[in-house]
Amino acid sequence: MKSEKEGGFLKDLMIKQIERNARLDHGGDFTKVATEYFGNHPGWYQDYNDEIHGVNKRDSEERDAVNATVQFRMEMIAYRDKLDLNKPADLAAAQVKVFAEDPNLYKRYTAANTLHVGARLTD
Repeated sequence: MKSEKEGGFLKDLMIKQIERNARLDHGGDFTKVATEYFGNHPGWYQDYNDEIHGVNKRDSEERDAVNATVQFRMEMIAYRDKLDLNKPADLAAAQVKVFAEDPNLYKRYTAANTLHVGARLTD
């Protein structure tokens, strides 16, 4: 597990690399270089994005656990009701049934997957 100091160092290093490549190779187009950078390193984007937006590790762990629970229950419902989760309508129906059967899970799901934008009041 990365320490907070290491995470900040890695974020700063990524930003410096992206800025350097934007300046040298793409006429300062930071967005284009960032897209390429994270396209080449897709696993790094979530950590970078979480740190940039101030999402703490506990929140992301909760989000992963809630999303896994929802996915598992959707698969159970799909099996029970003979739904094909590859079809968007069946996927939506399974999700509606999951949340109808467990309203508290819906509350946890929306809380875990809502990004709050704004100033942080504490560090």
